[in-house]
Amino acid sequence: MASTTKRKIHQYSEAALEEALHEIRQGLSTIRAASRKFGVPRGTLQDRIHGRVSEGPQKMGPDAVLTLAEEKSWACVPKLEKVIAPKGGEKCV
Repeated sequence: MASTTKRKIHQYSEAALEEALHEIRQGLSTIRAASRKFGVPRGTLQDRIHGRVSEGPQKMGPDAVLTLAEEKSWACVPKLEKVIAPKGGEKCV
């Protein structure tokens, strides 16, 4: 049976991640110790230190298909559809 609860992801702040990476790079702490101290997963720290994941905040999910400008221009289509074909005509989109 599938679980009905949502997975908890990113239970740490970007500031905690940056502090942990700083301590590791300065040699003040090991990856394991920094993981425990700052509450950041050890695998996340390893990936960042060894260059498997790029620096900076990561965006989850796929890339957007439409730009924000394109999305805003398409937002009026449902409104136009009501004006053009109000009584069950063919759909625009």
